[in-house]
Amino acid sequence: MNKKELIFVVDDDPVYAEMLKTYLEANGYLNVEIHLSGKSCLNNIFKKPSLILLDYFLEDSKGIDVLIEVVSFDANLPVIFLSGQESVQTAIDTLKYGAFDYVAKNDQTFDRLTAVIGRLNQGQDAVLKYKKNRARKKIAIGVLAVVIVSLTFYLSI
Repeated sequence: MNKKELIFVVDDDPVYAEMLKTYLEANGYLNVEIHLSGKSCLNNIFKKPSLILLDYFLEDSKGIDVLIEVVSFDANLPVIFLSGQESVQTAIDTLKYGAFDYVAKNDQTFDRLTAVIGRLNQGQDAVLKYKKNRARKKIAIGVLAVVIVSLTFYLSI
């Protein structure tokens, strides 16, 4: 990821959002926009950010709902969830809906975020893997739908 590319920080806590922006800028990412709501993020998605850091709980919406909208806009746009929820099931749910990764908000957040962004920056390998996994999921869902329709037809005869 080019350090000049646009990054959205979506968090309803303005202090935490500013901390994330400051952290990113200190690491050379100079095109960072803060969005304090899911609606603001989605209203500005036309700007085509290269990365979205998204809080799980927002005042106006759930992060999962924002993620679903982002994926429908651009299935290849990496979204990293940041949340105080340290539940394994929560992390699994975000990944299931298309998040690139999930980072718990704790004393290791910035170290973990550095590692995740580093994976994005290690060539396009991580992004290509992400795209392939998304494509495999879509194919699997399509095959499952065909099987269900075929079984339904067969059983109705």
